[in-house]
Amino acid sequence: MTGQRISTRIAAVSPSATLAVDAKVRQLRAQGESVIGFGAGEPDFATPEHIVELILARERRGKLYGTVVLAEGLAEMLPEAYLKGVARDEHGHVSLGRIDIGRLVAKLASERYEQRTGKAKKLVGVQHGYESRCAAPHAFDVVLGSQLGLGAFHALTDKGLDGHMVSVAGQLDLRYVPFSDIIDPVTLRAEVRFVKRGSDFHRLAASLGTKVTSPTSS
Repeated sequence: MTGQRISTRIAAVSPSATLAVDAKVRQLRAQGESVIGFGAGEPDFATPEHIVELILARERRGKLYGTVVLAEGLAEMLPEAYLKGVARDEHGHVSLGRIDIGRLVAKLASERYEQRTGKAKKLVGVQHGYESRCAAPHAFDVVLGSQLGLGAFHALTDKGLDGHMVSVAGQLDLRYVPFSDIIDPVTLRAEVRFVKRGSDFHRLAASLGTKVTSPTSS
């Protein structure tokens, strides 16, 4: 009995990044983790709704202004409806420079705000990626960059390592992580990393944000 043959065109099709994220979310949930997934689903994702809740909470406190910071990596988790025609790299990752996530979310949140309140709200999305990258490095940038560069040198010359990522932990202690611990053997892509709820980093982010204690219903 001969094995099935797959055409070269089919074999060249990259796995869906969205399905990979969705599978990872299901895996973490099965392990008992509390995860908010922005993978496969309907176009109306939850982020604009959260922003409207923040706006309404601040308005109840007499604050008619504010800034919402979105990580550009959120674009990787947009529903497929927003990613049609967007270029991807050889690993299937979305070209973040081609998606203005700030303007997109501002538009959706503004529309949702008007639906809920009957009032118009001007929200402006500003992309700060390139501006931030072109800014002069501060002290931590210099120390971190120097430590990672030195770590790469030691990995090659002193430890003879290959196929490793240089990282830091704690007080910038060097860590050498094998690619095998990072790359999914099925998709051959880097594993999706989520912020763990209840971690120190998650608690810090929550403490810096606006508390929404009494969300209004639609």
